[in-house]
Amino acid sequence: GDDRLQYLVTALEGDRRNLRWAAALATAEAGPDLILAEILTPDSVQHVAGHDSPFSVWAMAYADMLVATLLQELERAGRLDDTRLLLASDHGHGPVTTALYPDRILPGYATSTEGGILYVAAAEGDRRDEAATRLAQHGVKPLAAQPFPDDVAPRLAAFLAPDGSA
Repeated sequence: GDDRLQYLVTALEGDRRNLRWAAALATAEAGPDLILAEILTPDSVQHVAGHDSPFSVWAMAYADMLVATLLQELERAGRLDDTRLLLASDHGHGPVTTALYPDRILPGYATSTEGGILYVAAAEGDRRDEAATRLAQHGVKPLAAQPFPDDVAPRLAAFLAPDGSA
């Protein structure tokens, strides 16, 4: 409906402005040493239209066009050769066939999710083992390398949902 259209239009315009501002900063006489800029459109489109839709392909092309525009501005300003550009993605998209609800699997635990990753706040010992056992019944496994600094690692655990699950 109208909410989805507004969501997508906002992402499009926000990305255009964001890359225009990044270009202005990067080409300024005393520009910063580091600029972080996000292009939200592909993620927004894939959440709404699906990862394999023609609109998703268009959204990736739109992101490419924005990056190309940034490169053109750097070249025009004579800054292309002394600028390093790093492109990264926060996550991919794929078909989801199963939804797991941590609040139902782990009632009483503090959890946070991002796609197929689940973060669980649990004290050491029995409570952590209980969480891992309950999650394993749904095919959810601990991440091989826990992503937490040593000072908080005893209180947190990260898990990965099976393929096709969120």
